Amino acid sequence: MRKHLPSITLNVVVPFLIYTIARPHMSSDFLALALASSFSAVYTLAVFAVRRKWDPVGAIAVVTYVVVLTIALLSGGNEFVLKVNDVFITGPIGLAFLVSVLVGRPLHLVIHEFIAKRRGVEVHVRNRRASVITSLLIGAVLTVHAVVVILLAVSLTTPEFVALSRPVGLSIIAVGVLAILGYRRVISARVAQQSQR
Repeated sequence: MRKHLPSITLNVVVPFLIYTIARPHMSSDFLALALASSFSAVYTLAVFAVRRKWDPVGAIAVVTYVVVLTIALLSGGNEFVLKVNDVFITGPIGLAFLVSVLVGRPLHLVIHEFIAKRRGVEVHVRNRRASVITSLLIGAVLTVHAVVVILLAVSLTTPEFVALSRPVGLSIIAVGVLAILGYRRVISARVAQQSQR
């Protein structure tokens, strides 16, 4: 987390500053919001240009921004589409994790098995059970994030949304990460107790 704090801070503070500075000089909220929302994509491209190292999450952010901006422009400058930019990532992924549990193939386990296969190791039965809970936690957190961001977009003015959406959204993600880490510690403690018996 410490390694990613500067990037997280930039993605929270800079878009708000860009919007605040740009809005008085632009003809509409849409243009200022489009400029502010572009920061994550531009930042990812700049890091790639300097380090020549592609960030998969950043790449998704770039593609999502281009798609969302295109939809917003085709819909006549719809601000709402730009506001819920992050939801296009967290919503579908969250629902995919939840549905995967319902159909009996938790995505966490699928990813875990894929990585294990590439490394030539076997997935333990305990990991299979834990993957169900982990998939539910990931799915719930990302779905809640998407729902909250949509509610904020509907109920707040654009300046209020730009100021609050990222801090609120990241707080939800942070709580989810802590819950998952806490669950992993519980599982590790149980395994340690069983191995001592």
